[in-house]
Amino acid sequence: MSVSLNQLSGFTPLNLSVARGAHHAHRAPTAVDSDPSASGDAVSVNPAGTSATLQAAAGGVQDALTATQTSDAYLGQIAGQLTGLGHLATLARNGPNSAADLAQYQQEFSALQDQIRSAIGGSASEIGGAAVDSPVGSFQGSALFGADTPSGNAAFGQVDLRQGSMLQLISQDDSGAYGLNVTSPNAPSVISGAAQQVVSGRAALQSTQTQLGRAAAEVQVGQQNQNSVISPLADAAAAGQSVQYIRFSILGDLATALKAQGGQKPSTVLNLVGS
Repeated sequence: MSVSLNQLSGFTPLNLSVARGAHHAHRAPTAVDSDPSASGDAVSVNPAGTSATLQAAAGGVQDALTATQTSDAYLGQIAGQLTGLGHLATLARNGPNSAADLAQYQQEFSALQDQIRSAIGGSASEIGGAAVDSPVGSFQGSALFGADTPSGNAAFGQVDLRQGSMLQLISQDDSGAYGLNVTSPNAPSVISGAAQQVVSGRAALQSTQTQLGRAAAEVQVGQQNQNSVISPLADAAAAGQSVQYIRFSILGDLATALKAQGGQKPSTVLNLVGS
């Protein structure tokens, strides 16, 4: 889904104004209509078209919310993995450690790097080593944590983790070996910097979710207003059909009566028509 938050935000008020304008033409004002942007003049609308547009907006907002929630969940996992890396780096620095201890720490350290790398993904030119073209951290087939994500994902709070300290943490050389290991002197600072990227990313996601929540509420109001427009229109159409049916029924009865009494005196027929 490539619907941006800007598209949704600009899209919703337009439909609300149309729904509100049409709504004024068919009902008494309510609290919703206190918005200064709502006009009391009748507005020519296509109820079915507006309903479809609002439905599309609702679907776009929901997709965006799901994307940000998915991204936040992966960032939560990465945060836990970074905590594990920091713990291992501390153990390696604060010996005494045997060669076997350090080997064990390194094995666990590399395993956590593998997990983070598989979540972030990237091309060989971005993260070194073998490309990770289908990262675990994806939504509807699109990577959540790279700069090359499709247009629109940035509006969902997309976080670029293929840079800075996180990139140092997951980068590999041509042989597939990580540039950072458990005994690297800069390991603690790199892990700390990567953790800060995750914190900043989650904060951005929270902000986006708040905006999307507001957009969802606006779309819901628009749908409610639109439903209240369509219902009276449908009732009016049904009433019109009923009147037409009654009219044709009366004319039909009259024709039948005239035919049945065609042999009577003209004055009797005229009296019947006059009644």
